Amino acid sequence: MADRDAGNRRRWWGAFAVVALLGVIWAFAIPVFAAPDEPAHVIRAVAAAHGQILGDEFGPATVPPYPVPVDKEPWKSGLAVRVPGVYRQWGNVDCIVFAWNAQATADCLHLTGPSGDRRALTNVGRYPPAYYLVTGAVSWLTHPGDSQVYAMRILSALLCAALVASAVVTVLTRTSRPVARLGLVAAITPMTLFLFGTVNANSIEIAAGIAMWVHGAVLATSKPDEHDGRVLDRFGIAAVVLVLSRPGSVLWLILAVGILALVAGRATVASWWRWTRARIWAAGAAAAAVVQLAWFAYADTLDVRRAFIAVPIDAPFREDVARSFGREFRWLREMVGVFGWLDTRAPTAVLVVWIAGLAILLGFALVGAPRRAAIGTGLVLAACALVPVAFQLRLADTVGYFWQGRYLLPFAAGLPVLAGIGAAHGTRRSRREPLVVATVATALCAAQWLALAQVLRRYSVGSRGAVWFFPEARWDPPVPSLVLLLGAAALLAVIARTAASANRP
Repeated sequence: MADRDAGNRRRWWGAFAVVALLGVIWAFAIPVFAAPDEPAHVIRAVAAAHGQILGDEFGPATVPPYPVPVDKEPWKSGLAVRVPGVYRQWGNVDCIVFAWNAQATADCLHLTGPSGDRRALTNVGRYPPAYYLVTGAVSWLTHPGDSQVYAMRILSALLCAALVASAVVTVLTRTSRPVARLGLVAAITPMTLFLFGTVNANSIEIAAGIAMWVHGAVLATSKPDEHDGRVLDRFGIAAVVLVLSRPGSVLWLILAVGILALVAGRATVASWWRWTRARIWAAGAAAAAVVQLAWFAYADTLDVRRAFIAVPIDAPFREDVARSFGREFRWLREMVGVFGWLDTRAPTAVLVVWIAGLAILLGFALVGAPRRAAIGTGLVLAACALVPVAFQLRLADTVGYFWQGRYLLPFAAGLPVLAGIGAAHGTRRSRREPLVVATVATALCAAQWLALAQVLRRYSVGSRGAVWFFPEARWDPPVPSLVLLLGAAALLAVIARTAASANRP
């Protein structure tokens, strides 16, 4: 037992180091505020850590200076807080155009300004405060500006890596075939690692979603007499973190638990309920949900007009349905890799590799997974297609077509995870499985590297600039681009080798 615990600790630290370093590499590869809504999240984190848990109401007539022209994209409402003046206008208003122009480099952005407090606005001020209280804590130890943003990014990457590392340990020790590892590799898309390297509560939500699905899938496919308290503890921690991360996270947990219960079957679910440890964690997740609901009521979080730049769509319902379903491929692409402010696409080859990898995993699940696991995988796929459409149809006349692919990632991670772990628990296996898994895992890791290279190229010379962009770079990250790419290549090689190697539970 002691040897096994020591081995698990080594596995955790190894996985944590690899994922954390990849997150830090992405944190340095992205210019300050070149991530979705990052200025608003940074302002929220700094303000929350200094005692401004909510903030003051503002409207168009009293809005403080902001780079987005409020007459073109009107803010219905939001919150104003006091933060160092350096964050008030994102460095300078003229340079922020690089955030929507993939050919504009980031060399003009210099995050400078007064350190004294000024009023600034944030459209995420009503979001649950837990993530912001933790990441914003580094603002007590660093000076306002670039270094403070990078410090918050690194802390966020470490938090995400801790959750993913626990999932890695569970896959390595509780599944007997490499196809389960392939499911975890496929769940961590380039967009996921990009978000791990930013200040955005979506990052911790996705990491918790991945961990929840891995531990939950292992519990659901295990026999009642094979319950592992450590796996349950990891599942409980991931579930609580997920619930506390973002406004929609409670829904993801409810949907996931429902599907996992179906996969497990009545007998296994009944054995869970007889397990005191499981009831304690269920109570903990329920308490976290109650806390969130209380926050929603206090902060009026669920009034979406207060959380989005509203561009209502006045169209017939049938047209809304057609447009929403017509965006499915766009959302899939965004889940794989559309970086920056939705302005930088990963190369098409990255998307093709990810779709092919998912198709192969679904094939493994369809052919070899137990019936309940295959059905559960199908339900996850159906929910991934239908839930965003349902949200968009419900809110189109209020805030417009607001959905982004990244919003679905905490739940969508269950598709490759459940397919891989389900197939690993099936009785049918092909002699070609190790070769297929090794090939797909290597291709996915190569696609990860290619996505990172494109992001560095985009901000250095523009997305259509020179492929060998180093001599012509007009923007340089804090760590040289070549060092970042070489480091990522080494870490991704470790992941590919681990995914393809023979498993030893």
